Amino acid sequence: MRVRPFQLSDYRSVEALLEAVLCGECFEETREALIRQLSMDSELVQVAECDDQLIGLLIGTMDGKQGFVYRVCVHPDFRRQGVGDALVKAVNARFRSRNVREVVAVVDGHRKHIAPFFESVGLAPVELAESSRQLAIAAG
Repeated sequence: MRVRPFQLSDYRSVEALLEAVLCGECFEETREALIRQLSMDSELVQVAECDDQLIGLLIGTMDGKQGFVYRVCVHPDFRRQGVGDALVKAVNARFRSRNVREVVAVVDGHRKHIAPFFESVGLAPVELAESSRQLAIAAG
């Protein structure tokens, strides 16, 4: 498995992954957030691939000196194999290189069930609705 920053040539594979793992409304919200993040800072969008197949995606973003893991998606056939952990480590390295002081994981009604994963990789889950400000990539 290899983790690397998103490339434009990944878009169709990423969209197919999102369709496979997210419900309709969550898919639309995530696709819109992905497009906004790519227009602002594509280095915080990480992908995982195995044998030339895209198997994971992490959308990270920043607000000042705070980092946010907005969405983590892993293909069902590759779950519980360290893909999500590797994606988080990769984006955390990007955040550290930018002197980000705190990284949290965004959870919403669609993805509350993965809060234990975030806690297992050392990220505090934060409800987007409870946040004091709206993330730029989630503003619709």
